[in-house]
Amino acid sequence: MDCLLELLGWLRPDGHFDGVTEETRLQEDLQLTSCEMLGLVAMVESFTGRMLRWEAKLLTVGDLLDYLALQGIAIEEVLE
Repeated sequence: MDCLLELLGWLRPDGHFDGVTEETRLQEDLQLTSCEMLGLVAMVESFTGRMLRWEAKLLTVGDLLDYLALQGIAIEEVLE
């Protein structure tokens, strides 16, 4: 999850992501805008070199991590 938090920090440098868990809701709790969500998608695709379909409804951080895992992406390895 540290990698995901680092990506979020790039999107919103003044954001406070302490206490984020898998149950944290992306839009309600983190208040990610649609532009920030697209930025997150772009960063994940850029770092992995893959275009993903993103048809799944991702409500929480856990949903996002689970979706990436189903796609064979270990998010913690993205920035290495």
